[in-house]
Amino acid sequence: MQKAMERAEPFLGTDDPPPVEIVNPEGRSRIVVICEHAGRAVPAALGDLGLPPAEFERHIAWDIGAAGVARRLSRLLDAPLALQGYSRLVVDCNRPFDAPDAFPEVSDTTPVPANRALSPAARRARFAAIHEPFHAAVARLLDSRPEPARTVLAMVHSFTPQLLSEGIARPWHLGLLFRHDDRLAQRLMTAARARRPGWWRISTSPTAAPGQAISPCRCTARGAGCPMR
Repeated sequence: MQKAMERAEPFLGTDDPPPVEIVNPEGRSRIVVICEHAGRAVPAALGDLGLPPAEFERHIAWDIGAAGVARRLSRLLDAPLALQGYSRLVVDCNRPFDAPDAFPEVSDTTPVPANRALSPAARRARFAAIHEPFHAAVARLLDSRPEPARTVLAMVHSFTPQLLSEGIARPWHLGLLFRHDDRLAQRLMTAARARRPGWWRISTSPTAAPGQAISPCRCTARGAGCPMR
């Protein structure tokens, strides 16, 4: 069965959704909104990845609620939006190709049978069909901005209250992550607390420690002339 999957993987079928959805591309905002884990679709060639339906209701398959938040932000801000609708279990579009969890064999204690011992060719097929077109579309969107140096890239994610693999509670109502410059995150935190005094659990932190991989979207932004924040 695995070999059959690998042969079919280079192609998204006619009934499969496209790897990217662009909303409001002419939006006037300086902000460009990205949602890399907006959906939980799986190419027909991969079936159900060997998982029961209940697993696709969990955070391991997608960022629950993130697409709705991203769409609302796009409307409120008149901002362009790029959404990626395939499950992160197929390929994680927030990871570079060689990241250990780009094609997770186990996700938060759940084995993913269709990802076990994937060949390099099978990995490349998924990456080429979904990851590369999504990031190429994001690059075109950023290139179309009239002032790249003033463009703000806002990436929308959600997080589960507790990872089974770590057993550590994550009780925050809101997380604000940044790369180098925390000024925008701090301003958003202050504004959120002013509007929702009960939201006292707000976390701000860098997206990656020195030596860790940078998100592909941030690399795309840097290549388009957007400053790294």
